[in-house]
Amino acid sequence: MDELYQRSIEIILENQADRGAYVARPSFPPYRYCWFRGGSYIACSVDLASQHDSSRSILYCARNRHILIVDEPHI
Repeated sequence: MDELYQRSIEIILENQADRGAYVARPSFPPYRYCWFRGGSYIACSVDLASQHDSSRSILYCARNRHILIVDEPHI
């Protein structure tokens, strides 16, 4: 279980956008967006896993209603 836990955290951090957004589904271009509800769940989880720097960006944006751009728009 320890390996699964660690690998899950790695995957989340590896796929976090430069501006802090957690991408809904990195391997599926139509879903390369950040949804605040899903991002909030992820931020809470990584915060509980002591990855506080990772969670700060999206929590700040959610509190202040900023829009996060994951990367270039996909059409």
